[in-house]
Amino acid sequence: MKKTLAVALSLFIFLSYSPAQGSAADCGNISSDTIIWWDGVELKVGQIGRLTVISDTPLYVPRDGRKSFSRMLKSGEKYRIYNFAPGMLGLGGGYFVDRDERVTYETPSSAKKAQIACKVEAQARVNQSVKIGESVTIAEGKLPDRQSVTHNDYGLSWFTYHNNYHRFYMISYQNNKVAGLYTIDKDFRINGVKVGDAPETVRVALGSPREASFPGKQAGYETFSSGGNIITVFYDQLNKQKVTAFLVTNEILENSRSKYYADPSPQLAGGFEKQLFDLVNAKRVREGFKALKPHDKIAATARKHSADMAVNNYFAHNNLKGETPFDRMRKDGIVYRVAGENLAKGYRNSIFAHEALMNSSGHRPNVLSDSYTHLGVGVAFSTAFVGEPYYTENYILPWN
Repeated sequence: MKKTLAVALSLFIFLSYSPAQGSAADCGNISSDTIIWWDGVELKVGQIGRLTVISDTPLYVPRDGRKSFSRMLKSGEKYRIYNFAPGMLGLGGGYFVDRDERVTYETPSSAKKAQIACKVEAQARVNQSVKIGESVTIAEGKLPDRQSVTHNDYGLSWFTYHNNYHRFYMISYQNNKVAGLYTIDKDFRINGVKVGDAPETVRVALGSPREASFPGKQAGYETFSSGGNIITVFYDQLNKQKVTAFLVTNEILENSRSKYYADPSPQLAGGFEKQLFDLVNAKRVREGFKALKPHDKIAATARKHSADMAVNNYFAHNNLKGETPFDRMRKDGIVYRVAGENLAKGYRNSIFAHEALMNSSGHRPNVLSDSYTHLGVGVAFSTAFVGEPYYTENYILPWN
């Protein structure tokens, strides 16, 4: 299968606006690897409090009803507390100190306890990652609520799951079993590989890639064959080439593709549009930004530009009439404070288009920006090169 050059363009305009700050991370952003900070020191799983030594006090190991002296703890030192014994505080490893005026004991706030509970829950999910070949029932027992179903380029559907875009998954089922999945979830594991790992770690776990677009090409991915699965690992080239996402399919599904681009249809275009909208929001939420809201009018503007480029065989922010994206928005009656546009073409589906945009220093700022509140996505297919998608993302902050 031969693919054409995949490319992307970005544009931004700013009109007298001071953006609000992004939302703070909530429980949904806490993964198995998240460090919970308590006054600048890590709060550990299993830790119930901390002590501060007010005056030198002995450290003991209780044995046979007696206190076996270990060493002296010095004034000003701080220690984690993991358990209690009568009249004593446990530092872990069987060590205790007397709970008296020589120490002060503090417990974490309810908010910190809740964060630790979230981390414990996330750690439990690490060993429960969704797997290719699992039944729908088993997979959905591990996933957040189902949010939408859209057409994909495998001739199947993406079932999208998330909790306000936290723990984002797209799952494709065939014969009531998981045949494909995409995720950016930090708690997902495949062959031990996870989001945040380096390429070297990936290759140790998965072997030599059978296909690569890394480094030097925008998509920034490597594809591996392992255990009857095709695993595409996407890298964040703007963040030390760390793993940022996974696309996994079984070999039968992947090899069923007879050509690079799927047959175009309104259903597939609509699927790509919804998927891109969700992919943008999932990445925003993972990175601590608020999700964008849909905007039907700006989506229609984006869709018309994709169609114009596809029909007239060009690729640019300005159309053949010389109209800029902002001219087109105003022509469609859209009044905004801030607006931006991302374009992509040549990527076989929404996932590869999105990951390419995220690896572009010109496009990523539109995706990860506090300046916008709404997003509209439009997709159309080339008539010159049948099935080649044109993607347009229009970001805005409406005037009112």
